Amino acid sequence: MGDSSFGSAMPPYHSCTMIIQRLLYLLLAFVYCFISTRRALLPSVSESFGIFDSSLQLVKDTIVDKHEKSVYEKLLRFRNHTLVTNSQINFSEYKKKKIILFVVNFHFVLYSGVPFIENEYFPEFAKHYKYDFDVIMIGPSSDDKNNIVSNQLPEKGYYSYHSLTVAYSLLSPKQGFHYIGYFVMNDDSCVDPIFLNNYDHSTSMSEPINKWEPSQKWMWNMMKNSNDVRFPDALFDTIKQLESDEEVINRCPFYHNQTYKGWSDFFYICERDMPFFLRLEDVFFKNRNFLELAVPNILSCLNATEVIDCNHGYMPRIVDCVHVHPVKYSWNKNRVLCMQRLRREDINKRPSTTY
Repeated sequence: MGDSSFGSAMPPYHSCTMIIQRLLYLLLAFVYCFISTRRALLPSVSESFGIFDSSLQLVKDTIVDKHEKSVYEKLLRFRNHTLVTNSQINFSEYKKKKIILFVVNFHFVLYSGVPFIENEYFPEFAKHYKYDFDVIMIGPSSDDKNNIVSNQLPEKGYYSYHSLTVAYSLLSPKQGFHYIGYFVMNDDSCVDPIFLNNYDHSTSMSEPINKWEPSQKWMWNMMKNSNDVRFPDALFDTIKQLESDEEVINRCPFYHNQTYKGWSDFFYICERDMPFFLRLEDVFFKNRNFLELAVPNILSCLNATEVIDCNHGYMPRIVDCVHVHPVKYSWNKNRVLCMQRLRREDINKRPSTTY
């Protein structure tokens, strides 16, 4: 019998064996290719179970789950004093009308006040406010049920001014959203539309600010940010990094030894000031400046108008205040207080505060 040489005839059983082997090889190759293709299309184990390497964090932060509501779906739109129920957005109106964006910021993943804000507060607000407006609600984590967009910030709100930059990136003029101004307010703020109508919306607005020095006995002067840098040092680092910008030097008081602190639960950036705000905010946020230092110093560069404000304390000007804070909407009495204020049924009541 011996080994068969090239060109010699094979026994029938040997020929069948070779054919079967080749078929098996082809089948194995097909299975391998199929598995490889599926593996490329499916998420990795770490993604499936939410385990992300730090190098993938940016990707995780920017990719939206295909099942999550879009930002457009979470946007509340009020036109002619009424909530728009049509989900189709008419982008042409953003060029024709004067439309404001309200950014409602949540410091914590506590969204129990959303139904009141969405279904009662803003519909009543719209009845008295002279502008058309949109509302986007932003918090530390996304929540489709409550129409919350994530700002990817830690809880407590130390850097919540960054929510405006996040909102602008999602609803920018390049995407068709042309706003004449941008309000930022806390989820426990009661803003009075009737008083707000009296303010010039072509000028930025802020709560009252006070002079600040690092030697002051202020608790935030002793605390450190998430970069393990004391808040006063973070501010000085920011000022140092901005000193090459000639416009900043010309417009900002902190280059003339005037630095500020103040409540920062409500502020407004007019359309004209928005590019400059974004430039400043970028550096302030990279250095993780504390909210109550970042906002007053940025707004001082914009020569913002100070509103009549009731923020904590005794609130002696409660009958005139455009902004009242804190008004915790988890309590029914505070929901009633704010609605009575908007309807002019009672503007003398003060919310209960601990300080």
